[in-house]
Amino acid sequence: MKGAWIYAGLLAAGLQVAQAGEVDDFINYGFLDTTKANLASGEAEAASSIKAWADQQVTLNTFYSVTNKTDFGGNITANHYASFPPYWWPTCDLPMKQAVTECDFEKRDGEWNNELVGLSGNSEEVANFCIDVTKLSVAAYLYANKAYADRAYFLLNKWFLDEATRMLPNLDFGQMLPGKDGGGGRPYGLIQTRCFVSMVSAMPLLRNVTSEHGEIYTGVQGWFKQFTEWYTTSALGKEEIASANNHGTNSAIQLTSYYRFNEQPAEAIEVVNQFMGGLYQQQVDSNGGQPLELSRADNFEYAMMNLGFLLVLGQLSDSMDHPIWNIPSGNGTTIQSAINYFVPFASGGKTWEGGKGARMEQVTHYFQLAAAIYGDDGHSYLTAIKAVGKTSREATSYYRLYSDYSYGLTSDQLTPLPQTGNGAPGAGNATIPLGGPVPADVPAVPAGTHSSTSTTIPGSVSPVTNPSTPPKIKCRP
Repeated sequence: MKGAWIYAGLLAAGLQVAQAGEVDDFINYGFLDTTKANLASGEAEAASSIKAWADQQVTLNTFYSVTNKTDFGGNITANHYASFPPYWWPTCDLPMKQAVTECDFEKRDGEWNNELVGLSGNSEEVANFCIDVTKLSVAAYLYANKAYADRAYFLLNKWFLDEATRMLPNLDFGQMLPGKDGGGGRPYGLIQTRCFVSMVSAMPLLRNVTSEHGEIYTGVQGWFKQFTEWYTTSALGKEEIASANNHGTNSAIQLTSYYRFNEQPAEAIEVVNQFMGGLYQQQVDSNGGQPLELSRADNFEYAMMNLGFLLVLGQLSDSMDHPIWNIPSGNGTTIQSAINYFVPFASGGKTWEGGKGARMEQVTHYFQLAAAIYGDDGHSYLTAIKAVGKTSREATSYYRLYSDYSYGLTSDQLTPLPQTGNGAPGAGNATIPLGGPVPADVPAVPAGTHSSTSTTIPGSVSPVTNPSTPPKIKCRP
């Protein structure tokens, strides 16, 4: 790590929901404390915006629930999460609600079917639920406002615990194939709960605001223990975990986050080790490209999404003192190589080909994070950021409160950001519980493991798949 930089969790790009299209997955408590100490300056617009939003939220009695969906009948109860895949279209002219049971469907990769996705509503419902709980948790901590925390706990209770409205801890019916020959859930559906990663990263903030609702907090922890058990033992979950592309990476950050939330760091680190020693080994080629993502119809979006997942996993690992930034892939490349792949496209030296084109404003915060982790001695990241000239982060975006990417840019350098307390990258903050220390039975990382030339994988690595037998590629539908 070069310099006392502040950095934050990156978005899992590509989430297409009604309320928001970007969700940051890791709460940097150090930067959040800096924000809290300077509410009148720094990120004043974002702070003012989230406070106004939270003030309005506490006047509401509405909530999110998986029960807010079409009655599918059969084995799908009101409390089951159920959804259809986004890229499937009917080959008939019937209304969508009728077509899902009477027509044939075909896949059109990259063509989002909003009507089909909205038919169940659960995928949008869960995304918006996660965003609201995350925002309320951040606002409650920034303003020491118990009413904001109470509202967050109300939403959590309705989604996870209330018998009438709760989600059962499984995704047995996620991304069901529509049509007369459709069936039950598919492994791809598990990516739709990736928003839980940001939510469980934010939830410890609530315990700093009020000691009430402890039974809800522990109840949610219990729900995630059940969900993690289903994820790791069900046929759907095991197939998703073994997926070679972004779905496998998504599974790694979900499971790491859930174990961390439940104060099981040994299990969380084992997930990281299995992924880095297994699926990751073939994800980044010798040029830094991600072939499994670059072959998609929307190749830029998918390459950005998987890179975002890798960066979130790196930050989760840092929070447990288990860095992975310089672990090489089977092609000798690192996570930095995957970031650097985008630099010439952002700087204007190369033109993005294929897919739906490149939206380079989405890359600037990746470069900012890369400079925080790896340094920017040659100013290549700064040059790329300047060349793009804009960011996807609006001044009022709530993520800027705990994961700002543009602050700290000057005319000639990327500057270290001011910090308060224990806010160093990966250190979290001592006043906010993160899940406890790593127990003694977790293997220590060998000295020198994370040098740029290292070929050693830390810990007791048990790859998910046999490297001699490439895993079957799973594509996000």
